[in-house]
Amino acid sequence: MGLLKDKAIINGEWVSAKSKATFTIKSPVNGEVVGTVPHMDASDAELAINAASEAFKTWQISTGQERAILLRKWLELIRKNSEELAKILTAETGKTETDTKVEIMMLISGIEYFAEEAIRIQGEIISSPVPGKKLLVERQPLGVVGLISPWNFPLMLTCKKIATALAAGCTCVVKPPEDAPLSTLSAVQLAHDAGIPKGVINVLTCDRPNASQIGKILCDSKLVAGISFTGSTVVGKILYQQCAPHIKRISLELGGNSPFIVFNSANIDQAVEMGVKSKFFNCGQACIAANRFLIQEGVYDEFVQKLAAAIKSIVPGKNLGPLINSTQFKRLCGIMEDAKSKGANVVLGGQPAKEVGELFYQPTLVTGVTPKMQIYTDEIFGPVASVIKFKTEEEGVAMANDTEKGLGAFFYSQDVSQIFRVSRLIQTGLVWINDSIFVPDVAPFGGIKESGIGKEGSHHSIDEFTYMKFICIGNL
Repeated sequence: MGLLKDKAIINGEWVSAKSKATFTIKSPVNGEVVGTVPHMDASDAELAINAASEAFKTWQISTGQERAILLRKWLELIRKNSEELAKILTAETGKTETDTKVEIMMLISGIEYFAEEAIRIQGEIISSPVPGKKLLVERQPLGVVGLISPWNFPLMLTCKKIATALAAGCTCVVKPPEDAPLSTLSAVQLAHDAGIPKGVINVLTCDRPNASQIGKILCDSKLVAGISFTGSTVVGKILYQQCAPHIKRISLELGGNSPFIVFNSANIDQAVEMGVKSKFFNCGQACIAANRFLIQEGVYDEFVQKLAAAIKSIVPGKNLGPLINSTQFKRLCGIMEDAKSKGANVVLGGQPAKEVGELFYQPTLVTGVTPKMQIYTDEIFGPVASVIKFKTEEEGVAMANDTEKGLGAFFYSQDVSQIFRVSRLIQTGLVWINDSIFVPDVAPFGGIKESGIGKEGSHHSIDEFTYMKFICIGNL
C-alpha cells in the first residue's frame, strides 16, 4: 500500500506531532497493526489553523472554475488509485469487499458532484424599490472551517466535507476519526498531487485522549469560521455548546433511530429484501440504518418468518464485517443483555461470533421489544434487527415518532393515499418509501430534532460553507 502515510499534513508538509507522540491503527478483523500516525494535540491544531488561515487569503479569491478544475484533477487521481484506497480502507475498518466498493463509489460520486457545484455558486440582482440604486447579493466563503468526521464511513464522509468546503472557497482543518485516519491521509496526498495549494487542506490525527481538546480549539479559535461535524449526538451537543459563545456557524449530522414500518398493504417480499439491506449494510454501523422494525399485525407473522429466513444467509466474516472497536462491541453486547433481561425473544443470533474474531457479532433478530428496552430507545449501530408489532396506522406513526432523533425513516405500503399521508406525518429529515438506503449527491442529507442541523450533499450543503452579502450601490 504505497499510499499509506505515517504523518499528518500541515501547510503542505507531512509532519509528526510536536510532542513526537504516535498511536497505532489496528484491524478490527484480527487486531493486527495497520499503521502508525501522530498523536497530535492543541499546539499542533494551532499550527494547522494558522496555515489554513494564511492559505484562505488567496484561496478565497480563486474562481469557481479554478477550484472545479483542481477538484476534477483530485477526482481523477482517486479513480486511478481507487484499488489502493480500497485496500487501506478495508484494512483499517474491517469492511467487507462489498461495503468498501460502495464507499469508494460514493466517494468518487461526491467529489465529482462538488467539482461541478463549484461553478454554480451564484448570487442575485434584486429589483430596487427606489430609483438610482443597484442591489446585489453575493455568496462568499465562510473562511477556515473545521471538519470532523466519523469512523463508519471515514473516507467518503471526510472527503465529501473537504470537497464541499473547497468548492465554496473555504480552507480546512480536518480531524479524521481515531479508528480510521489512514484512508483520509492517503486521499489528501492525492489532493496535493492534484495541485491543491498548501495550507488549503490540513489534517490532524490524534487518539481519543486528545480528540476533545482539538475539537475545542476548533470551536474556540477566532480564525475558524465554521464547524462541520458528523458523529454522535452526545459529541454534537458538546461542540454546539462550545460554538455558542462565539456565534460560530456549525453543521451537525448526528445519530438516528430509524423506524422501518411495514403496513398491511405492503409487498412483504420487497419489504424483507429492503429490510436486510437497510439493517445489515456496513454491519449496521450507519446512522440511517433501520433501527426499529415496526410491523402491522396483519402481516407481522409472515414478515418475521421471511426476515428470519433472509438473515440466515448473512455470515460473519463473509458478508458481514466486525464492529469497529471493543467499545462499540461491548456497547452492543450491553444492549442485547438489557433486552434479554427485560423479556425480549431472540429469534436468531444474539451472541458474539467469537469463532470468527473478537469483534464479530452474530446477525440477530429480536422480537417482543418494548419501549422500556435500550434496543428500542438507543441507536443500535450493529447487526441486530428489533421487531415491534402495531395495530393501526396511527399507532405505527406514533411509535415511529416516539424518539428524540429524527434522521431517517423507511416505510412500505401499496396504498397511495397512505404513502402521501404517512410521508408527511413522519418526523425525520429523510424518508424512503418501498426502498432501502439511497442517498444520491443531489439529495439534501440531514435530520431534525436531535439528529442535527444543516445539510450535507446537494447544492444546499454549500450554504453551510458560505454567507450571503448584500451590496447596495447608490447614486447611479
